[in-house]
Amino acid sequence: MKELKYFEMVKALSLMKEKGDEPVLKIKILSNIIVHQFCDILDYYLRSSGIACDISVGNYDNIIQDSSGIHKDEIVIIFWEAANTIDGFHYLANTMAGGALPGYSKKVRDEMRWVFDSLRFQKKVFMNVFHAMPFDDMIRLSPYELFVKDLNKWLYANQPDNFMLVDLTKIFARHGIEKLFDLRNFFSSKSLYSVEFYKLYSQRVIPMIKALTGRVKKVLVVDCDNTLWQGIVGEDGKDGIRISQPYRVVQSNIVELNSQGILICLCSKNNPGDVEDVLQNHPDMILGEEHIIIKKVNWTDKASNICSIAEELNLGLSSFVFLDDSPFEVNLVREQLPEVTALQVPGKLREYPLLAGKLHDLFFRFESSLEDGKKTRQYREQLSRESFKKTFSSVEDYLKSLEINLTIEKNKKALLARMAQMTQKTNQFNLTTIRYSEQDVENMLDSENVDIFTLSVKDKFGDSGVTGLAIFKTIGEYNEIDTLLLSCRILGRNIELVFINELIKTVEKPLIKSRYVPTPKNMQVCEFYEQVGFRLLTTQNGIKEYELRKSEYIYPNPIDYIKLANGREN
Repeated sequence: MKELKYFEMVKALSLMKEKGDEPVLKIKILSNIIVHQFCDILDYYLRSSGIACDISVGNYDNIIQDSSGIHKDEIVIIFWEAANTIDGFHYLANTMAGGALPGYSKKVRDEMRWVFDSLRFQKKVFMNVFHAMPFDDMIRLSPYELFVKDLNKWLYANQPDNFMLVDLTKIFARHGIEKLFDLRNFFSSKSLYSVEFYKLYSQRVIPMIKALTGRVKKVLVVDCDNTLWQGIVGEDGKDGIRISQPYRVVQSNIVELNSQGILICLCSKNNPGDVEDVLQNHPDMILGEEHIIIKKVNWTDKASNICSIAEELNLGLSSFVFLDDSPFEVNLVREQLPEVTALQVPGKLREYPLLAGKLHDLFFRFESSLEDGKKTRQYREQLSRESFKKTFSSVEDYLKSLEINLTIEKNKKALLARMAQMTQKTNQFNLTTIRYSEQDVENMLDSENVDIFTLSVKDKFGDSGVTGLAIFKTIGEYNEIDTLLLSCRILGRNIELVFINELIKTVEKPLIKSRYVPTPKNMQVCEFYEQVGFRLLTTQNGIKEYELRKSEYIYPNPIDYIKLANGREN
């Protein structure tokens, strides 16, 4: 993305808004300083990333009152600057006599408690950690610094689950105080931060915002020569390549991503035997065979290889990140596969480890679960299933051979993180594509009017884990299916038919209502409810509303190759 000046961003943003894209998120910025430039800059970066948002700024220095009137579906970003809790507090703190400072500290904590309570039902609230850095030279080791330190200690200990604290220290340390603060504007108009800061801050929070919209990356495809190691193995041989510390740092980060559920693939123009020799026998390799799900080591162009990997994993290209040292290969992928995020290894080796941080940002997710650590094994098992499938003359015979077993559980709090994660990551088989945070799910589990069902799948190849979710809400005399989703890796086995059938048997109300909300990725389920017997009521802007009377529901013939946890056939 070309780096623009602020006025250029505003002009470009105006043109973007003329397209009239429907906002996918509402964002409210609350602040006790002037932050209007941040609103424009964040909006520009989000729209450049394909996310149209409705962003608004609350009234100046009105955080407490504004927090009481925010809609539940809004994301909130809070700039609460300690120096402006009282005009000139960064120096007035030195002159507060007796118990005035501790008393004022209590006042600020009480105000934060009020805001915490007002925003307890929001999807996510980003709040900056307090700091004293722009005034450090004026008030070195002053009571104000101690005030900020104690306030942060309390903040970390008392933050609600739906709050994400943003520590700005790394931004300050990497880019310099002088570049990020504008004290002249702060003293004249309470505008503390520079345009450069707002650009860097936007880049810090955008991966988090993307995660809330379900736009998460799932696959990292990496080159080998001069990417995982220095040198060309086909020319230098295993003993001739070097894996110096910068490469080991990058490999360590890739292994860490894999432990968090990111799928790692190799895509290299090389002889397969040479690459295997390095992976298995080079003493300095950190990345190993156990971390890699697919290897495309051949002489085919890399865009085609990435497409092949996407097909094998049954994942969309928008969930891919590609890392290569060659500008030719990176540009080829950018041109032919614009959905893929393509990164080039920096020309200066010392800068390469810094790219690891960018990788972690691209793969950012709020919740992690036990399923993440099993992801490579589960996908490897799925590839084995596909290979096994080719030995059968009919799909039905193949499915019968899998020995599929399902477990359906209700309101299991131990799976809270996984429930939230599935709503954020599942796109293809997802009837409404509503994204929920852990706090959202916990609130629903605590409600008497909501039931959450999870589906776990096993077969003779292994345990696919928790791969299905349904959220039912009781509204008067009917049940409403708020969410129904299945992971793409269990599709194609009719599991969804057994799941919905059991859900219909389980819920108590005589009437069930549901809807389908179209997205660019869930067209395959646009007629799912019709297929299982729901009656279509209305269609408007692609959104379909349905209902099903249980008394009229005709239970289908059992699918004899799928068994439920109690051992009976469905």
